[in-house]
Amino acid sequence: MHTLTVNVVTYPSDATVLINGVQRRSITITPGEVTIVVSKTGYVTKTITQVYDSNTTEEIRLTEENRNATITVIAQPAGAVVKID
Repeated sequence: MHTLTVNVVTYPSDATVLINGVQRRSITITPGEVTIVVSKTGYVTKTITQVYDSNTTEEIRLTEENRNATITVIAQPAGAVVKID
């Protein structure tokens, strides 16, 4: 049976890549199912499970997480107008 190579390229480039549960960016396998998990703090983790039967390069682009914040403003004197741009 022949082997094939699956390579992973990520955006951002310093994201962590797990292929079949092991941290790496490339794997040589016999044709079959592979699970790729790409993660980075501040980004939404992406998981791909796919059957591969030929050499492949997967390009995986992560999306930034939504960041919500609450701001409390206490103005002196009371009733002052506060503008936030």
